[in-house]
Amino acid sequence: MSAVTPFLWFTEHAEEAFAHYSRIFPGNDAPAESAESFFSGLVRVGATELIIFNGGPQEGFAFSPAISLFVTCDGQEEVDRYWDALCEGGEPGRCGWLRDRFGVTWQIVPQLFNELVASEEPGVRDRVFAAMLQMTKFDCQALLDAAAG
Repeated sequence: MSAVTPFLWFTEHAEEAFAHYSRIFPGNDAPAESAESFFSGLVRVGATELIIFNGGPQEGFAFSPAISLFVTCDGQEEVDRYWDALCEGGEPGRCGWLRDRFGVTWQIVPQLFNELVASEEPGVRDRVFAAMLQMTKFDCQALLDAAAG
């Protein structure tokens, strides 16, 4: 198998979502098509490609938090940028989760969190995980403080 590419069927606002995601994530260009002719587009999120599809209304086709897009960030600046842009018009969740204005669920997580919860030092993993459970958007300094005890 060469690749798995998430395919997001939009029942409405596909062109708007494509333009929005293209502006947020580096290495993408906004669409040249008009909303009336937009059929589909490819958006790169890091090394992953997402297909944004204008499928139109279809009963039973809706985004659910059961599937989310997990974005690993280099640091707080990147967490803030992606969180703020994706949360605009959407709903913040807990522990780095949010639902954007199109209904797509994202997890915006600093690599630091992954590193700290992998620690073999006694207590670090539990303290960091407990701190994360109190967060909405990830706070890297709070994670470091929790790790330090």
